[in-house]
Amino acid sequence: MITLNNKDAADARKLDKIFAKIEIITISEVDKVTDEINKYQPLMIRLIMAYYREFGGSMILETLIKNILIMWEFFKDNKAVKGKTITEAMFNSRLSKIMQFFETLDKYSGLEKLELTIDDFSTIKHKLLMIRMLERFRSNEYLTQLSNTQRNQLLIETRCMIDCLASLSK
Repeated sequence: MITLNNKDAADARKLDKIFAKIEIITISEVDKVTDEINKYQPLMIRLIMAYYREFGGSMILETLIKNILIMWEFFKDNKAVKGKTITEAMFNSRLSKIMQFFETLDKYSGLEKLELTIDDFSTIKHKLLMIRMLERFRSNEYLTQLSNTQRNQLLIETRCMIDCLASLSK
C-alpha cells in the first residue's frame, strides 16, 4: 500500500508552485535555468540534447524540457544536489535496476503484478513528484502522441532521474 506523510503534503505544495511556474516560463528563464542545471547536473542537459536529436523543435521537445525543469526545480534547493553530480554510471546503474524490475514484473500477472508494482512505487522517495510526472505523460496533449514504447522509455528515464536526484539529496 502506498502511504503519504507530512513530507508528501509539503511536496504537494511545492509541486503546485513549480508546475505553475514552469507552465508560464519564458525563453530567457529557460536559458537561465538550463545554465544552472548545466553547472550542477550536466547529465540532465545531455538528456535534453538526446531529446532534441529525437524530437527536433517540436512541442514534444518543449514538454520534455519542461519535465527536466520541473525535476530540477524540485531538487535544486538541496545543497547535496548542487554539490554532487549524477554520473552516467549512476544513471545507467539505476536504469538497469528499473529495467530488471520490469523484466521480473513480466513474469507475473493479476494481483501479484499489482502488488509488486505498488511495493516498488512505495520505495520512491518523492512519490508525488513521480505521480505528477506520470500524470503529465498520461494527459499532456503532446506526450500522448508518442508511441507506447517511446512514452514508456521516457517515463523510465524520468523515474531514473528522480531516483538519482533523490539519492544525491539524502
